[in-house]
Amino acid sequence: GVLRENFDPSLPSINGDPDLLMQAVLNLIQNAFDAVRSDPGGTITVETRYDAGPRSRSSGHPTPLVLSVRDNGPGIPESLGPGIFTPFVTTKPAGEGLGLAFAARIAALHDGQIDFESRPGTTVFNIRLPIAKKDLP
Repeated sequence: GVLRENFDPSLPSINGDPDLLMQAVLNLIQNAFDAVRSDPGGTITVETRYDAGPRSRSSGHPTPLVLSVRDNGPGIPESLGPGIFTPFVTTKPAGEGLGLAFAARIAALHDGQIDFESRPGTTVFNIRLPIAKKDLP
């Protein structure tokens, strides 16, 4: 498999706990790795970008800073849907189903959110976060 990165160097900063945010991102990367582990052509792409659209579900603040983890694995079963962020929901035989619940909680603690799109061959998880107050115009 291949791990690619595509980071936007011009993004403003965020306020947050770097260790918690890193753990949330690592959980997403681990899930992507599990999805492509048995595929020699498996690819994971981690990218950052600015997306002015979505607003936080909890605070209504804009969450334009996006960190995405994309893989080309088999996709997430449609039956799981939004419940995938619920603790103990998992597609892995030995999984605890806590990784995505943890990542969603960390995003919420930072006034952000997490969402995903999935179909066979492409799954992307987006952590969406607000801009640090000091960097707001």
